[in-house]
Amino acid sequence: MFVSQLIGTAMGCMISPCVFWPFFKAFKDLGTPGSQYPAPCATVFRNMAILGVEGFSSLPKNCLYLCYWFFGAAILINLIKDAMGKKRASFIPNPMAMAIPF
Repeated sequence: MFVSQLIGTAMGCMISPCVFWPFFKAFKDLGTPGSQYPAPCATVFRNMAILGVEGFSSLPKNCLYLCYWFFGAAILINLIKDAMGKKRASFIPNPMAMAIPF
């Protein structure tokens, strides 16, 4: 089952941008608020697909620095949590809970 998930994920990473590209070229306002097809929930997926097609240059300025900082903070929090005893570690937040909304 795990191998099937890996294969499906790899295929999705290659097929999804290829399917998105013709729609992106045909409808420039697809998924944007105020357009004929706003699709509010799809805006998140649209932005992720644009990131996959255009690369990191489509991100806002200093966004990658913020990602690097939070990645380092999550590693540091995990190291601190692992170094403390179980009694005190329960008061330190789990970085996974912060990563899920991100």
